[in-house]
Amino acid sequence: MPLVPLPAEMLTKPPLPPVAVPLPIRIAPELPPFALPELKTSRPLEPEMPAFALTKKIAPLDPCVPSPLHITTLPPEECVDRPAVRAIAPPLPLVPEPTSKLISPPRPPVAAPDPIMIAPLFPSFELPELKISRPVEPARQHLQSLQ
Repeated sequence: MPLVPLPAEMLTKPPLPPVAVPLPIRIAPELPPFALPELKTSRPLEPEMPAFALTKKIAPLDPCVPSPLHITTLPPEECVDRPAVRAIAPPLPLVPEPTSKLISPPRPPVAAPDPIMIAPLFPSFELPELKISRPVEPARQHLQSLQ
């Protein structure tokens, strides 16, 4: 038991504002006019005579045949032994296989040539000539004749 009594539970709401509550505004949306659409009653034209002059009824090609009887056939109970495994070796060669030998070609009888090293020719570092080309001016005689 506590020494001090527990506070009582109280529900307190905040105070109401000092101004008047605004009036609710309800505006209904503008609806379209209630004019009903015209009822369209059009039917397809009927042909003067039927599409085919003769009407035929053809029986299906496959006549109705009852399903075959359900027959269950069990496998035979006799066990058949498998044939024995035979190992067949390849045939023996008629001639013995040659032995592998590494035979290098004979050395040339002359001395080896001296190695030749030639450096490539580098271009000269001279600046190229500046080429200025302008279009040829037309003769004035042609311009005067056009005017």
